[in-house]
Amino acid sequence: MNRPNNINQLTAENVEKIFINCLATEPDISNITGYGAMAEYQFDKKELNESKKIIISFLKQLPDEFQLSKGGGWSFLNACIDKEGNQWGEHKHIEWLIALPNALDLIHFSLPKEMWVLLPGKMPYFVIHDEWNKKDNNR
Repeated sequence: MNRPNNINQLTAENVEKIFINCLATEPDISNITGYGAMAEYQFDKKELNESKKIIISFLKQLPDEFQLSKGGGWSFLNACIDKEGNQWGEHKHIEWLIALPNALDLIHFSLPKEMWVLLPGKMPYFVIHDEWNKKDNNR
């Protein structure tokens, strides 16, 4: 039986759909740059902002260790597992997943790129700016 695909669910397929949809198709001064671990990407500002809620839903499904208020950040290498312990994607999907929220200032890398050589696998640690936890706690 095929399960219907919920676009808010963190899957490799959904991340790829949103990533491709948000990529800028031509150079434009309004494009927004997002950085992954291996490359930088140009995103269409309108498409990126329209996808923001979906991108946040993806981030909420990563382990709490990535969230600023709960764990303070974790390695790129751990981001292929969701908070339920299931592998959802490969390194290329993580690359796309972190570039999207980086362009929206929803995540940041813990150290400058020059320092990544000191980290396990020479891969960055990143932190999710989880403002939604502050809102949830202030009810």
